[in-house]
Amino acid sequence: MKKKTVLALGLTAAVAVSGMSLGFASWKTDVSASGDVTASGKWDIALTGAALETSTGTEISVKDYAFARTGEMNDALIAATICTSGNASQSGTQSDEAMSDYVNYYAIDTSKFSVDYLKTCDKEMMDAVRADATSVDLDRYLNAYYRHYTAEPEYSNEQATKVVNNFLTDSEALLKEMFPDTYQNYILVDAGTGAWNQFRHIFADMDEITLTGDAVSEDDLASIDGETVDFADVNFQIPDSWAAYSITVTNNGTVNASLADAEIYLDTEDGDQLTVDAPDLSNEVLEPGESCTVKAVVKALDNGSDELDASGSLVMRLPYAQETIESAPSASHIHTK
Repeated sequence: MKKKTVLALGLTAAVAVSGMSLGFASWKTDVSASGDVTASGKWDIALTGAALETSTGTEISVKDYAFARTGEMNDALIAATICTSGNASQSGTQSDEAMSDYVNYYAIDTSKFSVDYLKTCDKEMMDAVRADATSVDLDRYLNAYYRHYTAEPEYSNEQATKVVNNFLTDSEALLKEMFPDTYQNYILVDAGTGAWNQFRHIFADMDEITLTGDAVSEDDLASIDGETVDFADVNFQIPDSWAAYSITVTNNGTVNASLADAEIYLDTEDGDQLTVDAPDLSNEVLEPGESCTVKAVVKALDNGSDELDASGSLVMRLPYAQETIESAPSASHIHTK
């Protein structure tokens, strides 16, 4: 049986949609038969869609971040102040009760307040950190968690672990909603109480994780951010497997737009195992109101080596420009009899 190793294609497709702004200009001629000539135009090319299709023999994966315990506090200690009594089936779920006023668990953005800085904070400095707009007092947003208390230590610890698991998951979801561009910078801190140094422990920080299979949502396959598309990574596991990348652009302006300078290519050193089929856009012109969907297909090749071992990045740049206007005729004067 021939051995086949996984071929990984790390993909980032950036779409540059550019063009010069066209204002409004007016000319007037002072001749016997006078008249006004106006020229106006609006340049508005928008990225309006993106999609990723894959064949059998591929695996989709996306990078994400999730809270992981640091080990500075055990689960029983973390759970102690955020719990309320409940039965075993409720353990780990949020109740309708607010957390205690003595909960001082904060989510703090380390790109603004480094761990080294936090460790030097006195009470006044830590008060300023907690009051910052980027810091999140978690008990203001999350309720107390049900926990089934028991005299059996092992079972009690199991319940505490359920509480902390869901507390970390809920905190992560909250930060993704509040700070979608910076959530990955956050740590969870026991800020302490009293007049002493307020910073006590970091009990969770963000780890990079890889999502595959059912954990990858439709929204993760292709996401649009302004004029850029981020596609999920594709692992080609057998020869002839493929991935098709589509980008849709729309001319919302009032002047024609040309795509003659588009670039679609595969950045790879393994051209004998990876190839891309791209359309010819040299004559593509979008009139006002029209849309164009550009699809490029990357395919894994069998080069006879019995082993897939390659990587690359698909580059798709769509620089729309104002359609080229034919040269204006030279001014002339013809005298006839």
